Amino acid sequence: MNSSSSLTVAANPDGGANLKQLNHAFVKWIATNHRRPASFEEFVAASGLQIPAPPAGKKYVIDQNGLINITAQ
Repeated sequence: MNSSSSLTVAANPDGGANLKQLNHAFVKWIATNHRRPASFEEFVAASGLQIPAPPAGKKYVIDQNGLINITAQ
């Protein structure tokens, strides 16, 4: 992934991002930056990814397993 270009994460048919693709980019970002972001928002800002909005009433989070997931707001 080239950090200077903007990449788009595919949307799921049910709404929100394709979590497998989003987590792949997340793990790659961690490996490149040698650290975990403080929040999902920091990851998005630093990665330059274009991520589909989550389904209505939901938000993206970094869960207890260290992966990106969708949860109720």
